[in-house]
Amino acid sequence: WLQAANEGVFVPSSSELEYVRGLYDAGLAQLDRDLSNLFHELRRRGYLDGALIVVTSDHGEEFFEHGQLMHGGFHDEIARVPLILVPPLGTNLKLRTISAVTRSIDIASTIADFAGAPGLGSGRSLRSAFSEGARLEDGEVMFLASVLRTSDAAGRFRYFEDEKGPGLWDLGVDPGERTELLARDPTPSASARALTARERLAQLRKAALAFDAQLRARSSTSPAVLSKEAEDRLKGLGYGGR
Repeated sequence: WLQAANEGVFVPSSSELEYVRGLYDAGLAQLDRDLSNLFHELRRRGYLDGALIVVTSDHGEEFFEHGQLMHGGFHDEIARVPLILVPPLGTNLKLRTISAVTRSIDIASTIADFAGAPGLGSGRSLRSAFSEGARLEDGEVMFLASVLRTSDAAGRFRYFEDEKGPGLWDLGVDPGERTELLARDPTPSASARALTARERLAQLRKAALAFDAQLRARSSTSPAVLSKEAEDRLKGLGYGGR
């Protein structure tokens, strides 16, 4: 049903979308219960006393905001996810909300910083923002190697490119990303933004490939061999591609 809707066989009705949202909400409620049980047991065993807890997600879900269901797209309903850090029990830190754009690549360096270890990868540590309320600038987000969520003097925007051409959305005036700015008679400012973003996206791709090459060089030359059971489980989750 989901695949047929995503392929344009039909457009889900409002009641069908409400039902799918209800299933998603039920999944979140179950996750809340599971996490509660997990943390309760960890606390009972004394494992939380010195633990840093990080809660995040790899992606969000779309409910036809941009003509698709689930998570095949790149807009904010997919790319914008929660990031919650809970310091070790007894740590005297205030509750803070960070409004700047943070990234998944920042998480490893943040954990390393809390542990007193060097940073990892190209991400930055968010510890000072959480611990001291230090101001953060928006981080650049490269998503699926073809999407850049960034900002300039005019504010935040998203740039996207594929075989059909580029796309640009001004997140400051259009947070729902309803108006694509390059499809018809783009303004000079939109064209300039797109050109700058395209060049920056190419730079980030190059940096990511270089980092990947470094990791491969450090790793064993022998690839990991998964058992048939493990491969089947990965394929069942949709991660069986090569």
